[in-house]
Amino acid sequence: DRLAVTAAIASLPLIYREAAVLHLYNGFTIKESAKIAGIPLTAMAFRIRRAKELLRESLAEWFPDL
Repeated sequence: DRLAVTAAIASLPLIYREAAVLHLYNGFTIKESAKIAGIPLTAMAFRIRRAKELLRESLAEWFPDL
C-alpha cells in the first residue's frame, strides 16, 4: 500500500506533487504551504484540491472506498 501511495505521489505533475508533499505529507497548513511555495493562498488551495482528485483517481484500484 505504501509503495502505491508513494508511486502515485511521484507521478503527479510537479505543481501538484509539491502541494501534496507540503500539505498532505508534511502537514503544513495551506497558508504555510503557499508561503513556502511562494504562491497565492488560493493557488495553493486549488493545487491541493486537484492533487487529492488525481490521487483518488490513481489509487482507486488500491483503495476503492476513497
